[in-house]
Amino acid sequence: MINCLCKKEIMSIDEFKNLGKGIKINQKYNRILITALGIALFSINVFAKGTGIDGLGWMLLNLIRSWAYWICILMCILDVVKAGIGGDSGKILNIVMKYVLIFITMYLVPSIFDGIKESFS
Repeated sequence: MINCLCKKEIMSIDEFKNLGKGIKINQKYNRILITALGIALFSINVFAKGTGIDGLGWMLLNLIRSWAYWICILMCILDVVKAGIGGDSGKILNIVMKYVLIFITMYLVPSIFDGIKESFS
């Protein structure tokens, strides 16, 4: 018997296996389901190491920053390539600066908030 919190009752192993088969029926959402499960399991590991709400907040912020780093790089490269193919080479510097400012904001805003907090304490 397996204790399943989603049904709030005890399920047999066969019922638990059938639950997994029901999830696999829709092949269209398999990638989304697997990705979401991987992110959830990774997040559990990150959140488990937290030391209070401040530690948890900083860990979450660092996790978002690490994802945003790669997303900004990839999106910037894609936009630069699109502008280059389209013949708008004059917009390339504006595109790069847009993504640099987005990434800088993720570090600048928490620093500003910390400065405000320290000035009033």
